[in-house]
Amino acid sequence: LFCTYWIRFARGGDTHEAAAERCARLFRLASQVGVQRIVFTSHTYAREESPYAYIAGKARAAAALRSSGIPSYAIARPCGIFGDTAQESILMNNAAWVLRRTPLFLMAGDGQHRFQPIHVRDMAQLLFDLGRLDESHPPASEEKDACGPDAPTAKQLFSHLARCVESKAIVSA
Repeated sequence: LFCTYWIRFARGGDTHEAAAERCARLFRLASQVGVQRIVFTSHTYAREESPYAYIAGKARAAAALRSSGIPSYAIARPCGIFGDTAQESILMNNAAWVLRRTPLFLMAGDGQHRFQPIHVRDMAQLLFDLGRLDESHPPASEEKDACGPDAPTAKQLFSHLARCVESKAIVSA
């Protein structure tokens, strides 16, 4: 079973906590019907005590998977996903939209934190590989960071993106 379900934003009464509970329910039901392996997409550095509801919710969903009784699971933890089209690069596309429309692009912190996104096709291949089953020897449970080879700082990444979209916005932390 592959579980890539999640909500981007809490709205209309739907929350990241509710999304985590839906995942937990799915994992419990999968265990009850005999699913042998679940592959779940979480997020790098997902911790239940995160101040960010999106990331804390992902951590709660991953914890539910670990305790579900599923004999074998894999958790892929991307930092971000990008692709060749706007539909494949939602985060970058959203940032580009803001950069084209505002004079100032502010980031949290000092802008020195690393951002290491993975290409959508590399993510798909990783999930496919994690989902393979050998009936005679079920794979051990595993958790993998799903990060690409480049690791620019947030300031470097969004400054580069600003140049690419010919933005005059000041990128600052």
